Amino acid sequence: MRDSYQTFFKYFKIDFSDIIEFGIEIDTIYPDKNEIKNNWRNLIESVENNKEVYIRGYGRDAHGTFLYQELYRILLNNENIKKDSTNNAKPTQLLQNITNYSKTIKKDNGTKRKISNYQVTHMQSRVILIESRL
Repeated sequence: MRDSYQTFFKYFKIDFSDIIEFGIEIDTIYPDKNEIKNNWRNLIESVENNKEVYIRGYGRDAHGTFLYQELYRILLNNENIKKDSTNNAKPTQLLQNITNYSKTIKKDNGTKRKISNYQVTHMQSRVILIESRL
């Protein structure tokens, strides 16, 4: 099999482990741990108190989302489970709030810094990273 990345790395004499080290140690944007804890507590409080909580759509074209909404209504006694409009709108807003970085700054009071060519990586619900995209 021909792999374009492997050809690129070999041609430019790039060691893949250097890329991993760069991503983790040099150019990863980590949210503040306290912000993560606060948002996690807020999420739990919203779930437990029948407040609005957003989920990703389920199934082809999100046609099965109602199944999760019903499951959460029964299991969690929460009738305010909403589908995220784009499947990424709410995580994007959260990341902008807890990192002060944004790929799309519109109107802001100057607290957010613009970034480009970054990729968001979700790791479970407790750890969120933004890593540079090569």
